[in-house]
Amino acid sequence: MISKLIVAYDGSKQSEKAYKLALDMSSKYSVPMIVLSVARPPEPPVAVELTAVLDRATEYFEEH
Repeated sequence: MISKLIVAYDGSKQSEKAYKLALDMSSKYSVPMIVLSVARPPEPPVAVELTAVLDRATEYFEEH
């Protein structure tokens, strides 16, 4: 039988559905539920660095 439930939650519609299902199952089977909050990793700084490089290159070529 089920002794405990764990559900991952990241704010998406799919995780909302999974959370609600786990909550119902937890109540139905009288078992504890653990919610694991999942954070989206930060975007890599590549775009910002690339923009800075392009800005410096543009300035250089405008001066020369």
